[in-house]
Amino acid sequence: MVYFVRDPVTGLVKIGCSRAVLSRLESLKREYGKGLFIEFLRQGGKKEEHRIHEIFSNKRKHGEWFEWDDRMEEFRQDGMVPVGRTSRAVSLSRDMLRRIEKWAEKGHRSVSNAIAFLAYRALEQIEKEEENNDNK
Repeated sequence: MVYFVRDPVTGLVKIGCSRAVLSRLESLKREYGKGLFIEFLRQGGKKEEHRIHEIFSNKRKHGEWFEWDDRMEEFRQDGMVPVGRTSRAVSLSRDMLRRIEKWAEKGHRSVSNAIAFLAYRALEQIEKEEENNDNK
């Protein structure tokens, strides 16, 4: 997963990649402060991460930290996670994302992050089930 983690103190966004996003967020919080939150997640791995770094290279402050750019919203709308391969998962993710975005607008970041991760984990399970069914 490619993650966009926001630092509310500096306003900077860390664009990185991890298979264990929750663990990575906790690690980043220990290093940079507890206020960090995931702005959004996007499907993809290292190649996608590097592609995004290139796109926003003019906004790079240091390492993988970037100034916020309104073009980042295009990535939120285009590939925001949770996303599933089945209509059930897509339907669930759209509904959940609308709710999460409304709560985030009201400032409930910790609640919205928790819900986003629960939805992500549920959809991850659906994808595993699909893979198992495909392999049968």
